[in-house]
Amino acid sequence: FPYLSWYREDFSESSLDEVMGQLQSYVHVERPRIPEKTRSIGVWVMPKDEYPQTAIWMTIRDQSGNMQNLYLGNLGTPEWQLMTAQIPTQLKLPAWLVSVQIYEGGLSMKTPGELLLDDIHVTLDPLGERHLLDNFEERLQWIPIITSRLYSDRIVLVSDPIRDGKVGSFIFGQESRGDFRGFY
Repeated sequence: FPYLSWYREDFSESSLDEVMGQLQSYVHVERPRIPEKTRSIGVWVMPKDEYPQTAIWMTIRDQSGNMQNLYLGNLGTPEWQLMTAQIPTQLKLPAWLVSVQIYEGGLSMKTPGELLLDDIHVTLDPLGERHLLDNFEERLQWIPIITSRLYSDRIVLVSDPIRDGKVGSFIFGQESRGDFRGFY
């Protein structure tokens, strides 16, 4: 940012670094750790309606700081379904799950709705053992990505009798500056 921005010295008594530091968020988000020998990542999802043009993605950061977006698939019918993606071999594990996002291309006004999520997990080699990253039971560790000035997206915990406990409920509005909405 300092290489791209322009700053007038008479604008403030503070330096650009000090002003930008005031804008920094101090919310600490603990990222779920993806262990070594992970071959895939998955999550159980249930859209509350049909969103045929909406896909779910996960962003992963490896130990070298490289970020990778993983496509899990398009959301289907309003029923529980397991969505997974293979971990690319070029990622240096361990890694961390940075965000879960939905993608809906097209117009600036997006489809509002709700997506239930449960049991974000990874599958480990060689036996296919599952390791939970977040079961949405104890506490909510996610924060919505702000994608508009209206700030209509939120994530909360709700009870679900089919999944036998609590699940995450990502409620998304139709306002968005880009094609992605989600939480980190």
